[in-house]
Amino acid sequence: MVPVLLMHLRTRFSLTQSLTWNLKRMHKICLLLLLLPAVSPAYAQHFFLSAFEGNWKGDLEIIGSRRQVQRVPMQMEIKKLTDSVWLWKTTYAAEKPIIKNYTLHMRNEEEGKYMLDEGDGILIHINRLDNKLYALFNVEGSILACTYEIIADKLHYEIASGPAKPAGLSAINEKKITINSYEIRSLQRARLQK
Repeated sequence: MVPVLLMHLRTRFSLTQSLTWNLKRMHKICLLLLLLPAVSPAYAQHFFLSAFEGNWKGDLEIIGSRRQVQRVPMQMEIKKLTDSVWLWKTTYAAEKPIIKNYTLHMRNEEEGKYMLDEGDGILIHINRLDNKLYALFNVEGSILACTYEIIADKLHYEIASGPAKPAGLSAINEKKITINSYEIRSLQRARLQK
């Protein structure tokens, strides 16, 4: 009878101890959830960009309007240099390697505004919307739409491009609205991993 009683007491003590530990853990989680809204936007931005940091490798697919696919090995090195500047280096390992040694600068933490500095006077505005970086720019008669996003531990990078000259024009006279539409003739896409 005594061994059974001792076993019952040990089990009961173990359950009580486990319950106490779980209650303490739940208390900490609830406290963390209550404090989460107080986290500053600056911290959120730094945390967001920390997911991009690292050495990324993979293939860049270049897809033309006739669905021709060309593959080029690609690497990206992203690392924090200061509180508001990140190295944003891209290497394309073609026959003659192309190295783009850029820096990404945080312009406005709360609004998710960044600037990509190509180092030669070219500055490209980048915006963070949700958990994705977007850039839209015009270069020598071409419009380029660029995105960067982390999905399942992979860096997804895309550039869609086409002529800056409108392919079509729609005008609705009653509302005095003019809409220009543009063709996308090329897509560059990479899924990079560390």
